[in-house]
Amino acid sequence: MVKPIQLSVLLTIFIWIVSFSSASAESYMGLGVGKSLRQTISEFEGNDDSAYGDSFQVSIADLDSGSSTASGIKLGHFFKDLYGFGLEFNYSFSNPDVVKKEVRVNITSAPTGVFAGQSTGDFLVSTDINYLSTFGALLVWRVTDRQFLMNLDGLEPYAGIGIGLSFLDIEKFTVLNIDESLVGETSSENSSSVGLLITAGLNYTLTKHMKVYGEFKYKDANFEFDELDEGVEYEFDAIESSLVFGLSYHF
Repeated sequence: MVKPIQLSVLLTIFIWIVSFSSASAESYMGLGVGKSLRQTISEFEGNDDSAYGDSFQVSIADLDSGSSTASGIKLGHFFKDLYGFGLEFNYSFSNPDVVKKEVRVNITSAPTGVFAGQSTGDFLVSTDINYLSTFGALLVWRVTDRQFLMNLDGLEPYAGIGIGLSFLDIEKFTVLNIDESLVGETSSENSSSVGLLITAGLNYTLTKHMKVYGEFKYKDANFEFDELDEGVEYEFDAIESSLVFGLSYHF
């Protein structure tokens, strides 16, 4: 979910940008492909989801995924009267799996689900992710000072901040002993969350209407799963960073 501090940052930026004026209007659309550098899963907790409350708890230290292919499209518009500011809507897609990461699992009482019969100890954890997709809406800003841009020889820095509606589809969550014998695995489930989305990048002008770009994207969302593992409700924060390169058309 979007945290109060994130909302206050967005509101402050909005109030600030509407106080400026001048700059040329421009619309654009772009398509990019690159890498999801890493997804970090933190504050992972599993609790009893029965009517009797939290009779047990499972918690895991941070999990980092490997890299995966990332792609995205974007459509935006810079307004004439907002001094280099505009709005962008984008969509991004990746599938950052976690493969046999050794973690310390803290278990209280007698858990059900994949950790049934287990106690606190070290395990190997894998997460097979079908996809992580995000629909984003951002306030974007680009450098408009002509003298500064001339010194950059065709490069144009830009940045954006906003919110993203993310969908995380997990095929299964697998737990192994350190000797790689199976402890258990879950079924599949999809969860959605609204969170923080930040971008920063560089455009390079090819022609009047065509530019290439390199863009860094940061996502932060909180997910809840209550059907992934029978009798257990899981919750965790997921932070993903990615780097894509693409081509955009400006008009």
